[in-house]
Amino acid sequence: MAPADGVLTRASRESLGAVLAPAAGNQWKAPLRAEWVDKRVLPGTARGVLSCALGNQETAATFDDWSELERAYHFTLESRRAEGTLRDAMLTKNGNVLHSWNPDSSQTTGKTPPRP
Repeated sequence: MAPADGVLTRASRESLGAVLAPAAGNQWKAPLRAEWVDKRVLPGTARGVLSCALGNQETAATFDDWSELERAYHFTLESRRAEGTLRDAMLTKNGNVLHSWNPDSSQTTGKTPPRP
C-alpha cells in the first residue's frame, strides 16, 4: 500500500515488492536488443549495449568492441530461443538493422554467424 501522502520513497517502494511483474515470471518472452554506434554519443560512454529481460529483471551489458557485442547478441539469441523466453530480437549498427528475428513471421533477416 502506498503511503498516505502519495509519495513513494525508496523504503515504501521496497516494501511494495514487485509492483509490475509478468504473470509468466521467468518464462516471460522478452525482446532482445543490441545497438552499436561507431561514434560515441557522449565521451566516456560505451559504443554498444545489449539488453534483454528475464522475468521482471532487466539485464544490460555495455561493449566497446563490435565483435564482442555481436557474439554476445547471437549467443543470447540462441540460448533464449532454445529456452522459449524470447519475443523477438534486433541487432543494429549505426541505425541500420543488421539482423532481426521474429517468431511470428518465421523470418530472420541479416546473416547469422557460424557457431563458435
